[in-house]
Amino acid sequence: MKPFCFKAIFLFFGLNLFAFTLLKAQSEYVVQIKITDSLSQEPLAYATVSMDKQRQSFLSNEQGFLSIPHLKAGTYVLHVSFVGYHHHDIILDIPKQLNYHVELCPEAFHLHESLVQAEGNKAVFSGRQQQVLDATEISKRSGQNLAELLKNINGVKAMNSAGGIAKPVIRGLSGQRLVVMQGNARLEGQQWGDDHGPELDPFMANSVAVIKGAAAVEFGPEAMGGVIRVEPKPWRKDVGTEGTLNLQGFSNNRQGAASLRLESVYGKKTQWGWRTQATLRKAGDARSAIYNLSNTGFNEQAFQASTFVGTKRWKLETTFSYFATEQGILQASHLGNFNDLQRALRAEKPLIILPFTYQVNRPFQQVSHVLSSSMFSYQLNSKTDIKINYTQQVNRRQEFDADRIYNQALQGRAAMDLEIQTLQAEQLIERKWRGHWLAKVGSSQSYQFNTTQGLQFIIPSFISQSLGAFALLKYYNENSSLSLGLRHDWRSLEVPTFQRLSRRYSYQRYFSGFNAGLTYLRNSPKWGQHTISLQSAWRPPAVNELYSYGLHYGLANFEIGDSNLVPERAWLLDWNVKKVWRNWHIDAGVYGQLFRNFIYRLPSATPMLTIRGAFPAFQFTQSQVLIAGFDASIAYKPLLAWQWESRFSQLYAQDLDLNRALIFMPANSMEHSVAYVWGDRKKLRSPYAELRSVWVARQHRFVPGLDFIDPPAAYVLLNLNVGFSYVLHPKWKAWNVHMSVNNLLNKSYRDYLSRFRYFTDDPGVNFIIRLQIPF
Repeated sequence: MKPFCFKAIFLFFGLNLFAFTLLKAQSEYVVQIKITDSLSQEPLAYATVSMDKQRQSFLSNEQGFLSIPHLKAGTYVLHVSFVGYHHHDIILDIPKQLNYHVELCPEAFHLHESLVQAEGNKAVFSGRQQQVLDATEISKRSGQNLAELLKNINGVKAMNSAGGIAKPVIRGLSGQRLVVMQGNARLEGQQWGDDHGPELDPFMANSVAVIKGAAAVEFGPEAMGGVIRVEPKPWRKDVGTEGTLNLQGFSNNRQGAASLRLESVYGKKTQWGWRTQATLRKAGDARSAIYNLSNTGFNEQAFQASTFVGTKRWKLETTFSYFATEQGILQASHLGNFNDLQRALRAEKPLIILPFTYQVNRPFQQVSHVLSSSMFSYQLNSKTDIKINYTQQVNRRQEFDADRIYNQALQGRAAMDLEIQTLQAEQLIERKWRGHWLAKVGSSQSYQFNTTQGLQFIIPSFISQSLGAFALLKYYNENSSLSLGLRHDWRSLEVPTFQRLSRRYSYQRYFSGFNAGLTYLRNSPKWGQHTISLQSAWRPPAVNELYSYGLHYGLANFEIGDSNLVPERAWLLDWNVKKVWRNWHIDAGVYGQLFRNFIYRLPSATPMLTIRGAFPAFQFTQSQVLIAGFDASIAYKPLLAWQWESRFSQLYAQDLDLNRALIFMPANSMEHSVAYVWGDRKKLRSPYAELRSVWVARQHRFVPGLDFIDPPAAYVLLNLNVGFSYVLHPKWKAWNVHMSVNNLLNKSYRDYLSRFRYFTDDPGVNFIIRLQIPF
């Protein structure tokens, strides 16, 4: 066994032994309760919990938590109430159950019920299988992009391609196999490739949910890997004005970020309101442990404006958002000839290392995203809701090469200029009947067209039209539920005549297929919550997979599509177990995914030499593939005092046709953390400190010589997080302060999923401070 393996094992057992020695038995019992909105999962601050027999009352804190100490064994009845919500009674069984999650339903909605989650699951109307990051967790962990934030969910990784660009990877699937929703709007633009992350402002997120199982079929063929739903903060329940100022600083790339949100709500019977949010981010070159990553800075601007008007029965909400970024591309990834490329692939350091600067030089890319959406909802009666949604968005990307242009008349022009416009409409009906049945049916329409300009194009202009219809049905009772989802989609793709390499091409393709999902959930006081999901999904090939031919500047590689690709078909099986016992939390999942005609990128035998330099080349192909694995976490989490958590993620991916490992799959990993949470002390609220270790194995399942370089070595990172809330004035809301140190030991490493691992190490130590000022 290699010395590194001994270090990893020693670190694992050392941290666990340290954690267990800090856990103490409790002579009396402490019940912990979290209270949230059943629709939005927003914490309900200052909700009232009363104990009739003891004549005591308790209030939840700003994160929706409260604890009731000094309870003896026995049965207690609690009454939970909050203004504007249906009240709810719960029964405590001490010491059998010490953790409760109470979801209260707003009085304006009747399709949802108030729920008590003794096992910690998130039950919603559609019966979705989902994992959620709430506002409290987001404020502690918010990073530079959505993918980095989602890494706090077990089984989710990040595929990095530049200083500020990353895509989430869920159980080995990413890009075209994941749907990203910004509120009710589905984000487009992923047809361009892996160097284009989700176009949204991370400060806008109040909660982030990863949806899987039968309900994922609602979102179309691209949701076979899951749905990432980013929800904004819910509207105020009462009349008034509020806001939040977020300030962040990062030491590694000397980044500064600021975001301001303002919101007002007016009226009583008929309410209306407005909300605006603006964000600015500026970052210079990132730095590895020992050298500068030249030309990886970025500038980012985002703006969002929303309005609503409505009563208890109907509501009309409109949103406009704008997102723009200018992102530098690693200077050392764009080289002039084969010899330089070969030297770069063998070198321990980038061939080009320049002093730190905020200046974004060539090569770089400019991305803009404009989205407008409208949602109208109407409650026909206490059991039926109707929703109509319309979205229009424009995505544009300009890429500027390393300026190796010999015609001065073309100097300064974008090497590639793409614009994709999308119009989408959706109609939904939700109904509840006979006490135990829920149903949701809907249809969707989409029209999309892409135009190309610039000195070259990687994908041609195209027009795509889609029609879809789905139905979800759920039967539930106190201990179990069964959900069934069906969807059919039809799609056309027209590529007008274009010229490439002195030849003319045109294409017209039609695709259609069914998605189906079945999810069974069972709650057992003894064995916890078990969820089994079976899904059959399809996905038509994307435009870049079919017709790309050219240089991806953001990835520094040459991409070649295959016009003969056919749709994918997948069969997905997932089994998940959750158990909460006193302060112990266990969450484990096993999954298997069998794909027919799985589409992926395969490295070409030799790099591609172009007028702009020499670059690694990749060809799209497809094969029968098996992806299987498990994700697990075990934690000891009392509301106060010492906490401990361990996470494990393992994945196996095999190309069954070629009988070899599938390339570009996440390596196995595990995380361990020890934390301490103190009680409130005068003006200081909820202070905590956490030390977390992240171990990522070397991807040992690879074909020697297939990629341009072999997978990098395994690595261990230590991250430190501390934070607290502080009340400056009794009439003011508490300020939230969170500080982190990522890669605490400033270790040199390369992650297998990083698209620039061919040329450079990943970033080194990074001190981060986050200040949130609500008012």
